[in-house]
Amino acid sequence: MGNALGSNLLEGVLGASPGLVEIRSVLEAIVIGAGLSLSSSAFVLQLLAEKGDLPTRYGSATLGILLMQVIVFLSR
Repeated sequence: MGNALGSNLLEGVLGASPGLVEIRSVLEAIVIGAGLSLSSSAFVLQLLAEKGDLPTRYGSATLGILLMQVIVFLSR
């Protein structure tokens, strides 16, 4: 697990310490992935709200897609 592509990229490109990016189990990887996916939804919604695009057709479609992704993820 420690030699995964993502770990190697974080160490090589960003200079992160090996202890920081070492993923020791599949469960640990799932928890990290879940946190990143949910936080990205919040980030996109904040950007749409700041630009005033949330009430537009594009903003509504984006909100619907983000909500469906969260529902599907949480239902597993």
